[in-house]
Amino acid sequence: MSTTPTSDLPPTHVGWIVLTLGVGSAAGWLFQLLGAPLPWMLGSLSACAVLAIAGLPLAMPKVIRPAVLPMLGVMLGTNFSPKVLGQILNYAVTLPVMIVTMAILGWLAVTYYRRVAGFDQPTAFFSGMPGGIMDMAILGEEAGGDVRRIALVHATRIAVIVATVPFIVQFAEHVTLGPRQSTPVTFADAPLSTYAWLVGVALAGAGVGTLLRLPAKHMLGPLMLSAIVHGTGLTDFVIPREIVNGAQIILGCASGCRFAGFARREIVTILGHSVIVNGFLVAATCAVAWVLAPYSAGGFSSVLLAFAAGGLSEMSLVALALHLDIAFVLVHQLVRIALVVTIAPFAFRRVAPDPGPR
Repeated sequence: MSTTPTSDLPPTHVGWIVLTLGVGSAAGWLFQLLGAPLPWMLGSLSACAVLAIAGLPLAMPKVIRPAVLPMLGVMLGTNFSPKVLGQILNYAVTLPVMIVTMAILGWLAVTYYRRVAGFDQPTAFFSGMPGGIMDMAILGEEAGGDVRRIALVHATRIAVIVATVPFIVQFAEHVTLGPRQSTPVTFADAPLSTYAWLVGVALAGAGVGTLLRLPAKHMLGPLMLSAIVHGTGLTDFVIPREIVNGAQIILGCASGCRFAGFARREIVTILGHSVIVNGFLVAATCAVAWVLAPYSAGGFSSVLLAFAAGGLSEMSLVALALHLDIAFVLVHQLVRIALVVTIAPFAFRRVAPDPGPR
């Protein structure tokens, strides 16, 4: 797959780029209709991956990514607000337990991928970290890992957790989950100030990330700045759903295109390892939630949703459908994601000299 900038590509290559985005958009729309988790990203990733493995020369030049990553960082930062940050002090027991639990489970997952699955050090590390698909893929690629394996492992993780945890909650609460709800703000509804904030925070954050030499600077810098302006109450702007969906489609297509040349047998092997690891993670999280339930006002289901590494939006929507404490779930999920994205690159630098499996 060519990495030449789009403007320099022959018409045929530009056509493949347009086809790639079209396939990703259509798959995201289909996944949305089916009620799948993270539909626009997982849909575009899955469709492009399947077609790339089949030999179709899809294309997504790397020049597009730096323009999308700041928006992803700003989007993650909008989840912070004075109300959310103020709730953190109320979870003196569960937050430390969640952090320790995620650290232990992450270490076990990394060890499995390194020693049993035989992944190289950066690929194993960022495959085992309980962060988001794109976050870990971006950080893993910068560390020299195999971004295709990392994306496949995390896609499987989210699929396994989202496919099992809601049913466990339904069984525990004896209720049926309601339909999904989308982001209320559309491109037409958002005021001009929203776009001013979006562009300003994205550009300034990318500059801060470059100045501070942060890992994944184009994403982490805007995330930090967005969290600051939202957390301090300076603004409460929400990114329109079309921009959020578009960013997910582009990133999903970019990851899916990387599956070109991947042997089918290797894909089956990676999926098998990922299912084993994440099945264990779900079981371990259920056990921790059961032990911790008496010490939490939300009970077993709230703790499970708060601790499950199945996606911020998915776990929050399940909590909403069950009329559970959404703030409790949201704060724990936000802390998990923020800690993993922030600490993982620095933690990796300490374990990087590992010589590998013996």
